[in-house]
Amino acid sequence: MNGATTQRKQAPYRPTQLERAHASHLLVTYFNTPVDTDDNAEMRVSGRDAVPFLTTSGVERSLLRLIWSVADPESVGTLTVRSQFHTLLRLIAMAQAHFLPPLPSAPESGPQYINQLNEALLQNAHLIIAIPTFNAETNPPSVAYLLGTYRSPPPPPTPISYGFGNSG
Repeated sequence: MNGATTQRKQAPYRPTQLERAHASHLLVTYFNTPVDTDDNAEMRVSGRDAVPFLTTSGVERSLLRLIWSVADPESVGTLTVRSQFHTLLRLIAMAQAHFLPPLPSAPESGPQYINQLNEALLQNAHLIIAIPTFNAETNPPSVAYLLGTYRSPPPPPTPISYGFGNSG
């Protein structure tokens, strides 16, 4: 199995309502992207446009490059769907919260580390982690503002069990 095939397989990550709202806020505010709640909605955030903003996260540039590689597994250089942006933000938040494995010292271990990032994303998908912070946001919005302004679609309905039969 080659590195590209391994990288293409991205961990299933479903952002919380707050994470979706925060991503929408960042996309509208910093990347001039219209609001859309569909994770597969098309968008365009180029690496060149994202670097100045992402470096204000305080995450090392070498780690940001590897995180970008997870979010952009085909190395297009541009994030084209919202789920990629959600992955990028989640991994930055995990880096800020020290939930990622230590960076490798040898540059040739990059592809192996990308697999470790995907694994960390998968293993920590259930955890509530603070949304990432960026120094570019001098007045970050409140949670109430984010959730009130950028509404997520309702979750899929849960099957109802009426419990007929033995209750004892």
